[in-house]
Amino acid sequence: PCSASSPLRRSTASPPPLWHFLPLSFWRCDAGRASSAARCPPGSDALMQAYAQYLCYGEVAATFDEEHYPRGVNDAFVGGGGGGFEARIALYASHGEGRFEDPEKRDIAANVEPVVRVLKEHAGLGAESVVADVGAGTGLLLAPLAKASKLLYALELSPDFRRWLRQRSEAEGLENVDVRPTTATTVPLAAASIDVAFLCDVYHHLEFPRTFCRALRAALKPEGRLVVLDFIKDEAVIKSMPAGWATAHLRAGQDVFRQEILDAGFLLDAEPHVETLRENFIMVFKKAPAENLAARPGTGWSSAPQGR
Repeated sequence: PCSASSPLRRSTASPPPLWHFLPLSFWRCDAGRASSAARCPPGSDALMQAYAQYLCYGEVAATFDEEHYPRGVNDAFVGGGGGGFEARIALYASHGEGRFEDPEKRDIAANVEPVVRVLKEHAGLGAESVVADVGAGTGLLLAPLAKASKLLYALELSPDFRRWLRQRSEAEGLENVDVRPTTATTVPLAAASIDVAFLCDVYHHLEFPRTFCRALRAALKPEGRLVVLDFIKDEAVIKSMPAGWATAHLRAGQDVFRQEILDAGFLLDAEPHVETLRENFIMVFKKAPAENLAARPGTGWSSAPQGR
């Protein structure tokens, strides 16, 4: 699944024995998952696949509710389950009335200005900033972030969303937006090139969260900030979705996500609170000293579902 020259290839001491991965043997490789297809040919043995993932990335793929995500966690955006470009844009964007952009249905859409204010106050967002909107989706924050910064990288896994982001940037005259593709483990950014990396309701979709955060860490400047905004995994808090959605949709909660990011070489800097943002939390991280990185990952990263 990875070449010997891959920059992601694990370079630490001898890997743990194969039995270390037995608890992960339930993880099934599905060639229909677009982000996993290149690494997982049909019929791959689950145990060997988990071991191979560890050797490549130092991390085993996160596990998700298979009934909720029968074709993979991101199939709705990149696979056949989304219905193609027109159907996806109608469902998720629809000129401000789609699932991602309707302020009546999504807290984030109703709190764009407060969220941008948090980025300014806690992450140093300013006129000279280079920003990465990681998982930019339909571009809910495209114009606000572009107007508040010098350069905005709109990073997106979905080809359909990338196409829409380019159309939207052109239509809105946002000349400082650069739309680029991501993968499950990499970001297309030069080392120490960005001031702010922002993930808005994206982190819970990461398949290799620690590996991906390591890639973001490399792209951040020494004083850069990683900002993660995501759902609170609490059925009593999530009112905009049907009962049971939070439990099925979110593989873990804030405490687990925080620890994964710390493991990837970050330090928690702040947890700003926005009164009107009722269904989401915000965490701001800074880079941990480089000399601490080797000791941080530990042996056999696992992203199995855990409690909040």
